[in-house]
Amino acid sequence: MSGIAIRRRKRHMGLIEMADLPHFLVIPQSFPAPGDKISDPGESISRLRKEKGWTLAEVSKKTGVAISTLSKIENNKSSPTYEVLVRLAEGLGLDFVELLDGGSVRFASGIRTINRAGQGVNYTTSLGEYEALSTELAYKALQPMIVRIPFDGGSQPRLFREDSGEESVYVLKEEIEFFMDRYAATRLNVGDSVHFDANMTHSFLALGGRDAIILVVCFANKSRSGEQGSP
Repeated sequence: MSGIAIRRRKRHMGLIEMADLPHFLVIPQSFPAPGDKISDPGESISRLRKEKGWTLAEVSKKTGVAISTLSKIENNKSSPTYEVLVRLAEGLGLDFVELLDGGSVRFASGIRTINRAGQGVNYTTSLGEYEALSTELAYKALQPMIVRIPFDGGSQPRLFREDSGEESVYVLKEEIEFFMDRYAATRLNVGDSVHFDANMTHSFLALGGRDAIILVVCFANKSRSGEQGSP
């Protein structure tokens, strides 16, 4: 899929049968349709570059993302992965959610946000479909996301990734296989979870013939997430 599609949902998602889930969980059955509102983080990057008078080379130096990759993202010819988005945000002094058309209210003492079903910000990468939650708040320590991992019939994951900080994953639907450097591949069923060092190369694979859905909570080191206000 070319470009990274981000869609704000206009309607509630359907729910799968309660019998298929642990008793305390109800999860979305489908992600937004193509007709929903679409935005592009490339637009945010391009707009910021123009405001600051930065060249692609300068943005590349700040973020560590190749000039060719930046050009493809801005022109909607490439789908940046989550870790690339984080590197861009950190290097440009932004929060991850600000690249997803999220809010810019900083997390502070006593603050809260509520996401009703279907109100997350959705985007697609080569790993799968994401729904970022709590995007109204910027510079928070935790970034929760619901991720749909497509079943493609393969026996090995197509994408290995490295993030920063810690990551916790809880399996909501179907079985997955979790891959991580230094460890044997591990199968995780509905209700299973894994907490790990996201700096290590890792990936996920949907099993069982159907797409899998996981809840992912990423911990962002605030000293690296732009809280200090410097790129």
